Amino acid sequence: MAWVKTWLFDEERVREALLCGLLPEDLEVSTQARMDLVVNRLRELGLWEYITGMPVVHGKKNAYSSEQMLGIVALLELAEGNTRLCSASKLLLDATTIGTLGFNLELLDRRKGKGIASANTVRNHLKKVPEGEGPRALRRQAQYMRQRKWLRGHEYAADATKLEVGKGTTYQRAGEVWDGQEERWAYGYKLLTLQNLTEDRPRCVAMGLKPINTDEHQMLDDCLAAMVADMGRKSLRRMIELLILDRGYWGAEFLYRLGHHYKLKYLTLGKKNLDLLHEAKAQRELRKAEYRPYRVTNRTTGELRNIQLCGLQGVALNGYTADGKGTGDVNVVLAREWIDEKKVNGKLIEAHWDEWYYVTNQPLGKDWLLIYFQYESRWGIENEGFRTLKQSYHLEQLPGRSFAAIEARTALVLMLYNAMNILDMKYPEEGKEALLQRRKRGHASHLNDQAVVVYVPGGYVATFRPQEYHRLIVEGTRRRTQLDDIDAINRLELPQEIRDKVLKTLQT
Repeated sequence: MAWVKTWLFDEERVREALLCGLLPEDLEVSTQARMDLVVNRLRELGLWEYITGMPVVHGKKNAYSSEQMLGIVALLELAEGNTRLCSASKLLLDATTIGTLGFNLELLDRRKGKGIASANTVRNHLKKVPEGEGPRALRRQAQYMRQRKWLRGHEYAADATKLEVGKGTTYQRAGEVWDGQEERWAYGYKLLTLQNLTEDRPRCVAMGLKPINTDEHQMLDDCLAAMVADMGRKSLRRMIELLILDRGYWGAEFLYRLGHHYKLKYLTLGKKNLDLLHEAKAQRELRKAEYRPYRVTNRTTGELRNIQLCGLQGVALNGYTADGKGTGDVNVVLAREWIDEKKVNGKLIEAHWDEWYYVTNQPLGKDWLLIYFQYESRWGIENEGFRTLKQSYHLEQLPGRSFAAIEARTALVLMLYNAMNILDMKYPEEGKEALLQRRKRGHASHLNDQAVVVYVPGGYVATFRPQEYHRLIVEGTRRRTQLDDIDAINRLELPQEIRDKVLKTLQT
């Protein structure tokens, strides 16, 4: 298990310790390390304040501010995530960064003394973030990304994943649900995220965390309602021109609410056992609508597929009203692909038409292939977004049993995920561009502004110019030597008159 020691930035304490002749516990020369670059970039881009901006309810005697506490957790997440930031024990070496953040961290392989805590213990501070503040901070970050034009495109997708815990555990507000595919009970939480689908620009803009048995319709409704409360319906519609959903969000009354209450365009995959499919096929026959052939690429295998599409405007859907009792019109695109006879796991599968269909309230237009590609774009959230979050950011690693801590940590990870994706977009050459831009703006490179990072016993750190550190060490050495000499004189059996003259000489 990794252990963490926090060094608090306190220039006065360190200065006084050096002047008293106390020897430093460790020294480092300030450098522009990878971690320093990342933290400085996040601060320059205005993203760090959102990551560390969740309010925290402190105890009576807490040495850390809200920004410091969340900054410590954020650095631990970055050090353990897929960022290749740190190989040294001390995370930050840059003088400016340490001074601004007010702390530095040291990673240890095992517990070696007082003042050291496990990484999980540090993350437990997240339980001091009130419930709801994590999702709110993520939405604030999303609005900032919109202002900076780091959100491109207006197609979004909602999807959910499970954060499982063991059976019989005491995680606060964990639920249970039957997993039909694996034929077992699952315990834990369900995380819903709303993500922008612009290719190569993954962004999470909202989240919801509930017990694992919570209905996803309600979670998405709550998520959209919170966004409306933050920005209003008009701004929400300008932000989300198309909301793409999988079969799990199917429901005629729910789709009606998306289209009429939130005024959103939606696209979803219809369930095969519904009357809507039979109605669409009947309408195709009545209207004598023909399937059109298309060749598309399978995103998983890269192979070409021969599919056929048929678009139908105004197909009756039962329950598509505000009260769920009437009938309303939706647009449907029927899709099919011919599957040749083949063997799967030793079982013969006969040749057949593989059929599916899309349901939307947006105009179909003349090119139905657009609908196919729109739905295929949500592949990113299923196969890239959650996979990266789980494998690289350890999304399933829970910080404790408190629901507030789990929610806050999840929100912090999502904000870091957004921030690191933005850095990869803006600075693809490992920091060279960042330093170039810094010089263009007239800021001196940290490489040209060396400082000595001084660590003293007691858990304090400060940074000094080399000349200042040299002066403090010389003065501290003089004072310590003087005290040692005085102590030695006091132990000698000398006449008082001679002792006073010697001590006066030493002090001058």
